[in-house]
Parts: sequence; structure tokens; C-alpha cells
Amino acid sequence: MAHYRRDRFPEAARELAGAAGPVPLGPLASLAAIARQLADFGDEPPYRVAGPDCTRLELAAVDPLPAVELSVNGGAPALFLVDTGGAELIVDERLAASAGARLVAAMKAEYAGRRRARTGLGRVDSVEAGGLRVEAVPVHTLDLGPLRDFFGLDVRGIVGTRFLMHFLVTIDYRGGALILRREDSSPEPNEGISFWLAELHLILARGRLGGQPPTLFWVDTGLAASGFLAREATLRAAGVPVDWSQAREGPGGGGLATETDVLIESVTLGDGESAVTRRDVPGTVLAKPPSILGERLGFEVGGLISHAFFKAGGALTLDFSRMRLVIGSPG
Repeated sequence: MAHYRRDRFPEAARELAGAAGPVPLGPLASLAAIARQLADFGDEPPYRVAGPDCTRLELAAVDPLPAVELSVNGGAPALFLVDTGGAELIVDERLAASAGARLVAAMKAEYAGRRRARTGLGRVDSVEAGGLRVEAVPVHTLDLGPLRDFFGLDVRGIVGTRFLMHFLVTIDYRGGALILRREDSSPEPNEGISFWLAELHLILARGRLGGQPPTLFWVDTGLAASGFLAREATLRAAGVPVDWSQAREGPGGGGLATETDVLIESVTLGDGESAVTRRDVPGTVLAKPPSILGERLGFEVGGLISHAFFKAGGALTLDFSRMRLVIGSPG
């Protein structure tokens, strides 16, 4: 995973092929399949970036999730959601086929509600937008029809963390833009909230639910119109009422999942002077919560912090070189 995150694909492919078993959490259902995907790059470096030092992409939508237009392999611009819950760039199966994406493997991956769906693994030659061009881009492919139906938007892809982490990223909710910077104009070393990466793309930062002890939260910006998700037992322990009589079906990468809304008195991300607290946070409970919640990663992940929490601050900046995030400013 360390080799993969550093774009050292030959080394990562060798190690993953040697392990070759299933991973019970997150999107990595088959190490052998991912090894084939990375090996297909050979010695060619992935994520080769060319273009301006700073690219500002206007958001085609802010709610229920931010969305931008990207061109894949020189094709017509298509709508992509911005979602740090995604691993690689996710491309709808039909767009991938029409754009000539090269697919070399497939697996069954887990998505919202623990729904599993066939996920293709491969690459595209280029992704372009606003003068920015990224070449040799790994992709996952998925049927995104359920998202189109639910959101009423012609969603053809998802910009995930692995793509974003090659930039200093700002999701400017207030100003309506996704800002991708190549130059090192990062926040000061001690500014913002520290985070860590687990697996390929899980952004984890310390947080607190109400008056409960601190834990780690997964920074997943793709929970539509909601700010926090946790297991029912976790919410009830924090004094949050959970009413399943108002349950409905919500969207996910593997199809619809049963969920209900909650209202959370307070959620805090960060600790000390860097901490950001929101009150009356709209939250979500899934009948089948994500597998990573709890201690299955070897440490406790107490919840998933998302869209409504960050939108309330106006902007979210992710600095993967200093491993810090900043809430607020742009606009």
C-alpha cells in the first residue's frame, strides 16, 4: 500500500501479487486483480501532470455533492462527482467503453450499505479540464446508473482521493469551484488538522462525537446532503435518537442502501486549537454500516465525517504533502 500511494507501481504490483489474497475491508476485494492493474503500467509513471500551476474548475453543482466536468481520453466533457470516499478515478462503464479505457481486471468491491458491485480495473491515457492534463491515470469502472437516477444529474464518474492527492486540493463550496494547485503553496506546517492515510485512500483524522471520547473519523466528502455517519450503537451511546420508522433508500456505488436520518447535537473534527465543532449536524445511519467502522482496521474508526460538515465551513483544503486539512476561507 505504501508503494501504491507513492506511485511506485512496479514495486506495488510485485508485493500485491505475492500476497494475492482478499482484503476484507474497503474497495480492495482482490489483491491479485489490483496487482494486474498496476503491472499493466510497466515502468511508465502514472499521474503525469501538465498544465497551469493552479487550475480552478467551476462546480456544475454543489449539492447534493460537488461536481465538475472532465474529459476522458479527449472525449466530450462529462460530469464527475468529487468524493474522497472513492479510491481511484471512477468512470461509468459506458463512458469507459466509449472513451477506450483499457481494462485488465475486475473484482467485486464493497460500497455503501455493504452492497457489492462488479468493479473494473484499468487505465485511461488522459484526463483533462481547464488546461490541466493528467496522463496515465488508473481507473475503476462501475455502473453509476443508480447515482444518476437518484441525483437527477448525468453523473459519469467520481473524482476519488488517489487522483486528488496529486494536488493541493480545495473544494470551495462557497465559491463554487474545485481548485487544484501544483505549486507548493501549502498551509504553514502547523496550520489545520492532522490526518493519516490508511489502505489506499482512507483519510483519517481525530474527532469527537458529542461528549464521547476522541476517536478517528474517516474524511469521506461523498455522503450526499449529510454531515456524519456512524453505527447505530455509537450514536445511541452519544444520546442521538435513531428512528427507523422514517427509513428510506439512499444511493451508493453498489445500488440503493437502507438508511435513516438523525440530528446530532455536536460533531468535532481535530483537537486543541485546530478543532472545528459543528452543532445540529444532519447525520445518517445505514442499516448495514461500512465495514471499516469499529476496529477491523486494527484501530477504532468511530464515524464518517462528510459533505454538510465541510460545506458549512465554506471550503475544505487537503494538503497531502504535509498531511493536514484546513476548513474555511476561499469563497
